[in-house]
Amino acid sequence: MTSSQPASPNFGFLASHDSQLARLGTLAERYFADDPNTCLIKLRQEGRTLGAVGSS
Repeated sequence: MTSSQPASPNFGFLASHDSQLARLGTLAERYFADDPNTCLIKLRQEGRTLGAVGSS
C-alpha cells in the first residue's frame, strides 16, 4: 500500500499475504457510503484476487 492510502483496520492484515488484497479491500471500504457500485466492483475484484492467490 502507498503512504497516501492509510491501512484499513479491517483489511490491513491482508497486506502480509498480498498487497493487492489489502488495497482492494481498503478501496471498497472507502467507497462504501459514497459510491456503492464502485464498492461492489472492488469487492468482486478482491474476491477474484483472493481466489487466484488461494489457488496458487
